[in-house]
Amino acid sequence: MGYSDGRVDQSSSSRSRRPPLTLTSSFRPPSERLEGDRVHEWVGARKRLFRAHMRGEGTDEKRMQRQQIFVRALIEQGFDFALLLADQDLVQMSGAIALEELAAIDTSWRMQTFEDTRNAVMKRMEVVVKGSGPVSLDALKRRPLKLAVVVIALSAPEETVDAVKSLLKQKPQVEIVVVNSGGGGMAKVLARHGIDVPVIEREEKLYIGAARNIGIKATRAPYVAFLASDCRATPGWARARITAHGAGTRAVGSAVANGNPHNPFAWAGHLSLWSGRVPGARKGLAYGASYDRRLFDVHGFFREDLRAGEDTEFNGRLPSKLRPKWNGMIKTIHRNPTRLLWLISDQFQRGARAACFHQEYRAKPLACHFTAWQRRTDRALRASREVQEQYQVSVRLARPLIPIAVAAYCLGARYWQLRNQERALVADRQTAR
Repeated sequence: MGYSDGRVDQSSSSRSRRPPLTLTSSFRPPSERLEGDRVHEWVGARKRLFRAHMRGEGTDEKRMQRQQIFVRALIEQGFDFALLLADQDLVQMSGAIALEELAAIDTSWRMQTFEDTRNAVMKRMEVVVKGSGPVSLDALKRRPLKLAVVVIALSAPEETVDAVKSLLKQKPQVEIVVVNSGGGGMAKVLARHGIDVPVIEREEKLYIGAARNIGIKATRAPYVAFLASDCRATPGWARARITAHGAGTRAVGSAVANGNPHNPFAWAGHLSLWSGRVPGARKGLAYGASYDRRLFDVHGFFREDLRAGEDTEFNGRLPSKLRPKWNGMIKTIHRNPTRLLWLISDQFQRGARAACFHQEYRAKPLACHFTAWQRRTDRALRASREVQEQYQVSVRLARPLIPIAVAAYCLGARYWQLRNQERALVADRQTAR
């Protein structure tokens, strides 16, 4: 890569195809061809001379102008940023949402590096260069971790291995604890795959709120996220959360991606449940949140007596400005049913849990009549049109299945309501006696 005489090139062939750019700023790059570390030294350098500083040439403002010129030239010439990055986790397409992110920058923001760096002076310029050697593993372990992730499992399912592996691959490193209830020997399951992370076992079955609280109290990092055993974190998942929290967001919601994108049954279940959390969308339901640990000190922990909806209840206790904010670039991969009977059973059970939550927490029945079925179905079908083109064949096959999946959800909710009414009648009769 080079930047010379106002042009950025990736190869000799690109130089013949692309015309030189006319840069509007009075600042011109050096006559040398910039490559390697010199790119960073030139883009980020500041003059040390006092006179230069008084003229504004050594200020952050001038540095940012140089950065803007450089990046604008790269973008306008169609430069492939992915070729520059050995760490592909850093490659991310933000689209229009990037404008909102840039608009949120204020004076509290600070640059952050994840490698060993030091300040240096080169040709009377202040620059940041790599440290004298690689960071040792011991040094990395001594660095305080910023994000803790609580993996929640029931009866030690094998799929937890994939969930933990996805976290071990995260950069920067995260603090991990697995909370398993219902027995099954979770530590042994992980050990068979060579995984050594803290595991907290409970023989009794716990609701998710109780498992969350155990994990919160067992970790130390300033931010806390949660991952179900049937989910995986995508590359960049931890970095994006840490960045959002560092920018001042106290609770950060996330999107859900289909873990079986070539299976129509998986898409039917996924779209029926997660149509409000589409990856990359500018707006969405801010569930799957990570939290600033201080929120639990002030507002308490999750309720441990709810079968579902413990995060909804907790978020409702937060002041509106502290509630989770949607971030569609953070994607959690969810494992969905891949067979018809599995799909129907899963949706039925989820409908029953949702009806229980509505009754216990909101003190009103969950709408599961024909209009509610129609509304949920329409929402899922609309979301299906937003899926990437590469998966549209499976999505088209899934569309006739979506009404069936939503019907199973509504039937599960109605079944729970009828059973709850029966239990109430029996209790009333016993009281009358």
